[in-house]
Amino acid sequence: MCLLTVLVLVSAVACSVSDSSKKTVGDQPQASARTELRVNDTARVSFGPLTGARAGELDVTVTAVDRGESRQLRRLQQSARYKGMTPWYVHYSLANRGPDDATGASVSTDLTGYDTEDKPAEELLVLGGLGSCGPEEVERAFPPGHTRRACEVALTPAGRSLKELRYQPVTGAFAADPIVWSIARRP
Repeated sequence: MCLLTVLVLVSAVACSVSDSSKKTVGDQPQASARTELRVNDTARVSFGPLTGARAGELDVTVTAVDRGESRQLRRLQQSARYKGMTPWYVHYSLANRGPDDATGASVSTDLTGYDTEDKPAEELLVLGGLGSCGPEEVERAFPPGHTRRACEVALTPAGRSLKELRYQPVTGAFAADPIVWSIARRP
């Protein structure tokens, strides 16, 4: 894990989802409707403020979602706990739009996976990587204008797929109306 903490609550190789569209959503959602995006669409969200009076901004882009296989979980400690679960590898990028340097900051994307029964996916934190999620990069400076790529593992019970990812912080503009990345399954 990077020292820049990015929480994804909830990721070889049987299926990969990506979309070439480039849709961007600003930080002012419509008050009465949730914002719907697809893989490769970008949402701008706030963090901080760290040093100044203004909050910083991050562009969050879900770049791919790969369906793994339950056998990939066998190498984990307490692997019996994950028996029958399916790992989903959620790849995303964070671009620091400033104005603050986000180095060393605790930045939460508040991104949560939901399965086909509209239940939150279980988050799996793995040191050293798993499936298509490689080991995390060692933290380096994260000033405005820089981008980081990350991957998190979400688990769904047997028979369920990952349906969507929601950015829904506890407070702020998106608390009532989340940003949602739909994960369209290809036949």
